[in-house]
Amino acid sequence: MENTFLLTGLHPTHLQTTDEDKLTATQHQQDGQCLVFHCRRQHQLPTTALGVGPDLVSSSPWVRDLGIFIDADLSVCAQVQRTVVSCSTTLRQFCSIGRSVPGSVYQSLVVALVLSRLDYGNITLISIPVYQLHRLQSVMNAAARPIAGLRRSDHITDTLISLHWLRSSERIQYKLVTTVTA
Repeated sequence: MENTFLLTGLHPTHLQTTDEDKLTATQHQQDGQCLVFHCRRQHQLPTTALGVGPDLVSSSPWVRDLGIFIDADLSVCAQVQRTVVSCSTTLRQFCSIGRSVPGSVYQSLVVALVLSRLDYGNITLISIPVYQLHRLQSVMNAAARPIAGLRRSDHITDTLISLHWLRSSERIQYKLVTTVTA
């Protein structure tokens, strides 16, 4: 398949293929999101809405399924971007309450609201580029600094070890191993 038009979802009904575009469409019954992905000729894919059964569906550069964002080139750059933004926003909101709650409560909040977001769906991140791993790791480092009372220029490795937090790449590998062997 050179070009593939994919709608995420549960019910693969109303398949439609056109000879000129060589597209395959699968209908999504819930929200009509679609993802167009291609290896070589992304610019040749249609930008207009496609007919899927009685509905017209427009393409999107990414699609969300079960809270995980997948890009048009089947990478998860959108997932990493949204996770980093979401976690960074939460950490900024925590700055205002950091001194008014005990350290153990603050640590519990960070683990519950930041690390859980970093861990959600991270098995899909198994083959992401190193620079994307660094972005996730920087969020984790930013989450650990207020807990330990460190400045941005202080080393974080010993703090992560004392908190018993795995690095982002290790968290992804751990999730993969526990999922495959379970």
